[in-house]
Amino acid sequence: MSGSKPPPPSGPQDPAWFELQAATSVVYEQALKDLPFPVLVLDLPSRRIHAANQPLAEIFAVPLSDLIGRTNNELVEFEDEQAMAQAVAALSDGSIAGYRAWRRITANDGVVREGDIWCRAIELDGARYAVYILALHAPGAAPPMLPVNPLGPLVVGTTDLDWLVERISAEIHELCGSDWRSLVGRPLLSWVHPDDIGRLLNTTRSAGLNQTVTCRLLHFRHSDGGWLPVGFLVTRFSDEGGSHLAFGMLPADGADTSSQSLDRVADLRRRLHNIAAELRAAGVMDDAQTLLTAEDHPKLNELTSRQWEILVRLRRGDRVPSIATELHLSQATVRNHLATIFSVFAVHSQAELLALLRRPNA
Repeated sequence: MSGSKPPPPSGPQDPAWFELQAATSVVYEQALKDLPFPVLVLDLPSRRIHAANQPLAEIFAVPLSDLIGRTNNELVEFEDEQAMAQAVAALSDGSIAGYRAWRRITANDGVVREGDIWCRAIELDGARYAVYILALHAPGAAPPMLPVNPLGPLVVGTTDLDWLVERISAEIHELCGSDWRSLVGRPLLSWVHPDDIGRLLNTTRSAGLNQTVTCRLLHFRHSDGGWLPVGFLVTRFSDEGGSHLAFGMLPADGADTSSQSLDRVADLRRRLHNIAAELRAAGVMDDAQTLLTAEDHPKLNELTSRQWEILVRLRRGDRVPSIATELHLSQATVRNHLATIFSVFAVHSQAELLALLRRPNA
């Protein structure tokens, strides 16, 4: 028919598919080139490596030039290959938008590395890819640097299995204009757009215990009456009080990776930055699970997610220098956050703060 568009490239047997792969690979390589953390991009569903960067090549112990076009299990040995394959299949068919998992691999140099990986499926030029951020390290070695902050407020909190908010970080006001008092003790789902609730619940059901998954774009109620697009992460966890959900919310990245984008490399780099920020958010969600309950200490809700991270480390006995190193902050920044925490709890020292937080209903 006149004016109709040709069908998209169908797969590896189609020469146009290879042309598309080559063109998009250049975009990815440019976007990944200067990122300080290990990044791997897989074509879905073939699992072939589409792009990678030097920090990733060092973890795999394979020259960067030898990675492209290979499947990752040709290059490294996964302790749980079946779990890896199942996750890729779910990404390929759109069942999940992303996930976080603990992985152990044996690299080409024989060294065993383990740690967190964070994965997000994204679309580029009509094709689907999986972007992996790796925080793997050899036993006794420090994890790779992930000095990434979200490009907007990061809200973290926990709910019970009925989605009643137990605690929430202070950035909720910055994100959507609501005070924490309007959410704590109330159903979080009442702030989610009705059209998104079913999808969120289905995504949550797909998460195993202590597995963080991402839901596609959600719309969260703003205090001005509108709906704010956010990225949403959720983990199901258990403690002595029973089962709970930890959640994280970040502003939608707004990146444009379409062929009409004026600067596709910059757009993609922004998207990759946000994916790395999701991994950081998942770590903060872990910290939220270990905090005292906001019921005992309501002032916890007046702290930011960064201050929660610092408080968790302070309670486990870490000192300012080690906290600064682990969170990729200066010691002065950590001390400034501590000063704010002292002010919120009306104490004057770390010793007073820790004593206060050891006493229930203080």
